[in-house]
Amino acid sequence: MGGVFISYARSDELKASALTDRLRALGYAVWRDDQLPGHRAYADVIEEQLKAADAVVVLWSASAAKSQWVRAEADAARQEGKLVQLTLDGSAPPMPFNQIHCIDFDGWTGGDTASWKVFSKTLTELADAKQTAQPIAAPKQARRRQHNQASIAILPFKDMGGGAGDEIFADGIVEELAMVLSSFHTLFVLGASTSRMFRGSALPIPTIARELGVKYILEGSIRRAGGRVRISVVLVDGDTGAQVWADRFDDSLEDVFELQDRIANTVASKIDATIEAAEARRAVERPTGSPNAYELFLRANAATMSWDREDMSRAIDAAEEALKLDPKFAWAAIVLSMCHAVFYHSQWGDEPEAHREEAHRYLNLALRLRHDDPYVLAHGAGALVAMGEDLPTAQRLIDRGLELNSGSALTRLYAGWVAIAAGKFEDGLEHFEESLRLDPHSARRYALLSGKGLCLLGLGRLEEAHAVLAESERLAPDHTPATLGLTLCAAAMGRMDEAQRCATRLQPASVAHRSLAVLQDATQRESMEALLATVLESAQKAG
Repeated sequence: MGGVFISYARSDELKASALTDRLRALGYAVWRDDQLPGHRAYADVIEEQLKAADAVVVLWSASAAKSQWVRAEADAARQEGKLVQLTLDGSAPPMPFNQIHCIDFDGWTGGDTASWKVFSKTLTELADAKQTAQPIAAPKQARRRQHNQASIAILPFKDMGGGAGDEIFADGIVEELAMVLSSFHTLFVLGASTSRMFRGSALPIPTIARELGVKYILEGSIRRAGGRVRISVVLVDGDTGAQVWADRFDDSLEDVFELQDRIANTVASKIDATIEAAEARRAVERPTGSPNAYELFLRANAATMSWDREDMSRAIDAAEEALKLDPKFAWAAIVLSMCHAVFYHSQWGDEPEAHREEAHRYLNLALRLRHDDPYVLAHGAGALVAMGEDLPTAQRLIDRGLELNSGSALTRLYAGWVAIAAGKFEDGLEHFEESLRLDPHSARRYALLSGKGLCLLGLGRLEEAHAVLAESERLAPDHTPATLGLTLCAAAMGRMDEAQRCATRLQPASVAHRSLAVLQDATQRESMEALLATVLESAQKAG
């Protein structure tokens, strides 16, 4: 392991110090903020150390959850895929970090506890992953799409006064803006230090936006005179260079820190509202000209959020009515395809093959009507995976969906399930975690967690898999992939009694085998089929 960055609240310094000493004794290179040099800006040093670290260990506590610095460091680590979370007092991490496993270190005094062993194993896995990773640089456009829901870079503000300290004051305003804006879950804000490389640049805004991988640029100017300050800001569309919004602030300098905070919050709220409006204008053409059909679709779409037979039946009824009103309404057709695929997958009803045929019929119709629509592509891939069929087509559909909108939580969800079907559990885990980042409170959370749990199971991370799958089943008791995953996970952990109890919820056995058919990689499926057969046999013997 090249280096470990420790993030903590000041009130937890003693525990952070104990953890640092233990890690250093084991040969880890550990950095925490007691090593900040006196001659450099602390924000720059921390950003450098975060990037250099192989693992960022965040020590959560009630105090840490309130710290903007701890949150910012945790978010940077999460986006780099190297976040490791420990809770020191039993409190859960704040949103959105509560979607990622957190190891319980409440009461840890330095020994080799079960929690320490899990933590140590996690650090080892991160080190192994870095050593085996292929250094393939993603194109700048791909990096942008990783967070393209609304990504912003704040360029250094121009100091119009030219007096001593004006540039420092301007940079302070930018840092404050970046910090406040990053708290908006709808935004991705590029670090202010990265944007400074374009200080005084004459490059066009679209060029800068492409270089930074963002959709929006915020630029501004500051002029101070006497005890007053005037700050002008302009929000620019990074694709076209067109101005989206602009405003000007005039205020006193009686309290510079209070002033920076007030401006940052005002600008942040205005920018957030403006971006929502701008994003709405980017929406694709209306999928139907019938308001009544669209209202029926909304009802159907809402009903599909739960894995429940009655809700799916209502969704089918509403989507069929919508399609009658507008026979060219592709979204209604793809909802019907997904619903019938779920009926087939869950073995609901007396004629599962009829549902399979309907799923294919509506899928073909939807693709004929709107073959390049992200909503259709994502659901189409999901329907094929649910039926355990035609993985190459599912992969093609989801790849196109990601190309069109990789920032869609829905597209990422189904990309995760396509990865499971292909036996690519690392890829699947990445997609599910990104979907959870984009939509932490998704109504399809049960499907996100079951998919993530199956990936963890496939990677041999059994304790984590068990916890995630149990939460998924709690959210949607009829979601058979979660129950199947719990059954296999318990068996792999040697908890055969628990595995047998789980298996009773997968009756008849055809339900379990239909869920397992999602996994289309032959090697992976054979090993899980063997484990399932053992559980079912032992359950039968036990009566």
